[in-house]
Amino acid sequence: MPRSHRLARLALGLAVAAAFLAAPAPAAEIDKYLPDDTLFVLSVNVKNLIKSPLLRGDEQAFKAAIGEASKVLDDFGVDPEKDLDHIYLAAGANMQPAGFLMLLEGSFNTAKIQAQLATMVREKKGNLQPVEDGPAGAYQLRLPQQGRGNPGMPRQLMFTVLDRNFIAFAADSNALADVIAKKKGEKKTEVKRELSTELARMNPKETASVVIIPPQEMLANGPAAGLTKITGGVTVAQGIKTDLLLSTKDGQTARDLSQTINDGLNQVKQMIPIFAGNQPGVGPKQIALIVEVVESFKATPVASGVAIRSDINKDLIEKARKEGGGQDKDKDK
Repeated sequence: MPRSHRLARLALGLAVAAAFLAAPAPAAEIDKYLPDDTLFVLSVNVKNLIKSPLLRGDEQAFKAAIGEASKVLDDFGVDPEKDLDHIYLAAGANMQPAGFLMLLEGSFNTAKIQAQLATMVREKKGNLQPVEDGPAGAYQLRLPQQGRGNPGMPRQLMFTVLDRNFIAFAADSNALADVIAKKKGEKKTEVKRELSTELARMNPKETASVVIIPPQEMLANGPAAGLTKITGGVTVAQGIKTDLLLSTKDGQTARDLSQTINDGLNQVKQMIPIFAGNQPGVGPKQIALIVEVVESFKATPVASGVAIRSDINKDLIEKARKEGGGQDKDKDK
C-alpha cells in the first residue's frame, strides 16, 4: 500500500480516536444484552461509515479493502456492505478487558454461520474450539500474545450467535454466559435508567456515538471531579466532525474542566514535534498537519457542561494525502 494511503488512514484513525470514538437500534434492543454495571457504550454505525464520501473518496482503495473483508466473511454468508449495521462496545465498572462485551448487529444467516464454525472446529482451523463446559453454540478463539504480554489483556475471545440480528463477543466466560442467559430470558438486564435514556438519545446522523457515565468516586479529587457524563460522537461525511458534551454538576466545574482540557491540548501540540519527528516518513510538513488537527479541537464551557468540538474538513484531509504522497516522491529521488 502506498505510504500516502497509509498516512491518510493514520490521520483518519487518529482524528476519530482523539474524539473518543451511529445510530443504534432502539435502546430496548441494546439494553437487554448489556452488562448490569455498564458505564461505557460505544456505538459505530457501519453502514453510515461505509457510505461516507470520505471513506469512498478513493474508490479503488475502498473496493480493495471491502474485497479483503468479503473474502474472510464470505464463508459465513456475511456481506460487510449489506449485512452489518452496527458495532457496539460496552464496558462495566471495572473497565478491564475481561469485562468488555461487543455486539455485532445486522442480518445474519445463522445456519450458515453455525455450519462454518462447526467445520472449522472439525478441521482444526483458526485456533477455534467450543467453549469448555460452555453452552452449545459458544466458541472461543485464542488470541496471539505479543512480546512479554500484558497481564490485563485477555488470552482468548469468546463468542456466540444470539439470533439472526446479534452476535456477541466477550473475553470472559462469565460475561458470555450472562448475555446468553439474558437472551434466553433467564436473567433480566438491570442497567442504570440514565444510561438507557442516553442510548435512546444518540444522534442517528453520527457515525460513532458514545455514552459514558463514570462513577463519581473514580473522579474524586481529580481534574474531572464534578463530571457526570459524556455524550455525543463523531460524524464522518466529506470531513470529520466531533461534537461531545461533558456534562458537569455546575458552571464552575465546567469552566475549570474546559481550561484543563485546553491546557492539555496545548501540551499535546507542543509535544508533537518531539514524538512525531522520530517516526519514519514524518517530516516538518506532516508534523504541521498533525498540529493543525490538534488545533481543530477546542473545549468551550456551555450551560450544561463542556462542549468539545472539532471540524476536520475535506481540504485538510486532502492536504494530508497530498503531503504524504509528496514526501514519498521526494524520498524516491
